[in-house]
Amino acid sequence: MDIDAGDGVAGGARFVCARSACRRRRPRPRPLSGAAATIGLAIAWVAGATIAFRHAVALPLIDPLLASVTALGATIGYRFVIADKGKRLLRQSFALYLAPSIIEKMLASNKPPALGGEMRNVTVYFSDIADFSSIAEKISPTELVAAMNDYLSAMTDVIEEHGGFVDKYFGDAIVAVFGAPVDDPHHATNAVRAALRCSASLGALDRVTAAFGTAMRQRIGLNSGEALVGNIGSRRRFNYTVMGDVVNLASRLEGANKLYGTTVVASQATVALTGNAFVWRGLDAIRVKGPQGSGAHLRAARHRGRGCASDLVPHPSLWRGFEALSRARLCRRCRAIRRHCGR
Repeated sequence: MDIDAGDGVAGGARFVCARSACRRRRPRPRPLSGAAATIGLAIAWVAGATIAFRHAVALPLIDPLLASVTALGATIGYRFVIADKGKRLLRQSFALYLAPSIIEKMLASNKPPALGGEMRNVTVYFSDIADFSSIAEKISPTELVAAMNDYLSAMTDVIEEHGGFVDKYFGDAIVAVFGAPVDDPHHATNAVRAALRCSASLGALDRVTAAFGTAMRQRIGLNSGEALVGNIGSRRRFNYTVMGDVVNLASRLEGANKLYGTTVVASQATVALTGNAFVWRGLDAIRVKGPQGSGAHLRAARHRGRGCASDLVPHPSLWRGFEALSRARLCRRCRAIRRHCGR
């Protein structure tokens, strides 16, 4: 799919944001600290004036206190009205392009963004709309843009409510990350909850359904593991994003929904981190294309207590038999390939 033009705007915003943040700011006194210092000096002045008066020396008492309070009020007013204006403008301007947690982290760091990142344990979320290309060909661009704005807005609200941030949009696809930049020990559980809620909320998007002329169906892939999270790009322009095999596998799992006719597919790593919060149905064991041919156990998810659990989770002996059957089929395919290559 082609990258949406909105992604380019967001990237440009990130660059401007980085350039603005590169201007180092001198640390300013906090209002509470200034008030505490003023009160302390006032007490010290009153005590000093009292001691001086006992020794027949009269010092002005009220005028210095009024001057201190006036100076404190003027300083605090200057900070809120003028000094912090740039920070407020930055937060308001780029809230449409960056996740709020990323903006707050950038402002709190008090240092310019730099290329690089750190390894974090995250859950990556990939989603798109099934048969989007064929649907988009049947409606006008104006209607398509309006419908996609409603769809992406609704999905983004759900993702952010569960602690994730949207990395990028491209076409109808959404890439989101849970567990960064803010640490979240339950990132896998929150990602699955967001995926199920996104899928369930499709029916409420009447405008999108009316524009498409049919009920929408999503495909969502989830994968958890160690990934590089940080500022990645060129020296002049970069994005806060995530990279690694975890991302690649999540993308492959999203595409696997088309083969199995499912909506939400997660890897065994994500399933293990969610514990007993959900009911999972075993789908298959696959080996994805790559240098090392990494494998994955696919599971489809539902909330625990919704639907019939016996329809979703096979008996342990049946699951062991399924795994053995999958390995046997894989071995037969490998032998057939070797025979074919040996001819």
